Amino acid sequence: MEDKGFLNKLYDNNNEDSQNNQILTDELKNIFNICNKEKFLEISLYHSDFYKFFLDYFKEGSFISDDSYEALLTYHFTKKDNKKINVYNYSFTPNKLSSLNINESYDFVFSSYGLSYENIYTILPQLIGFLKIDGILFIELPAYWFFRENLNQYEKDILNYSKTNDKKWIFTEPIDQIIKESGGNLLYLKEINNKKIVNRHKLSYLSSLNKLYKAHIENNIAVLEVANIPENNIELRSAILVVQKEKKTLTKNNLFNF
Repeated sequence: MEDKGFLNKLYDNNNEDSQNNQILTDELKNIFNICNKEKFLEISLYHSDFYKFFLDYFKEGSFISDDSYEALLTYHFTKKDNKKINVYNYSFTPNKLSSLNINESYDFVFSSYGLSYENIYTILPQLIGFLKIDGILFIELPAYWFFRENLNQYEKDILNYSKTNDKKWIFTEPIDQIIKESGGNLLYLKEINNKKIVNRHKLSYLSSLNKLYKAHIENNIAVLEVANIPENNIELRSAILVVQKEKKTLTKNNLFNF
């Protein structure tokens, strides 16, 4: 049998097929009804194969990762699948993303478990800025970040750990205010009947549990053993954040920007 190669094996072992994710893709198809379908952008730390789904609806697309290896992995599989998208490796910071000079370039910006809780707050203005007028920002994220009812046991354990060890992310301002200040209109933030299975390393990144994330990188056993969170097979309920970019309103304060 032909050796598929390291990247292919890694993909087979770790990739979740976007096109089999029926609940999420149904939500995406619904929102496609209100947006143009020229250009899409996916932004994610992790490799993703959603380009296969999006290219059935959009004419062209791009992918941005904060990690050079994950960007390379996505680039490799777009070539393997004979799909053409632009792949970038840029840090998820306001200055770095702004330096891309892609404001008002995309009809649709998407992420599925690819941005951290801290990312959502710090680079949201840039993500909305990437959209054309009336464009859509669509982010799938862990539901427990915003919905604290009907928690499963994993989510209860994560929150209990967070309250004593990584408090910063729990106490943040309402996200709707940041959306409004960034020129967006919150269409909805809602739970969906979708679940994701993640390991503790990925969870610590996504939920901005910085102490736990650092412990994984440094293999700090003392910190890892104290965390009452399983190492693998952590089940998280999903929510989606959907924002539409508003038309600019002419005022005396922004007159010279038009």
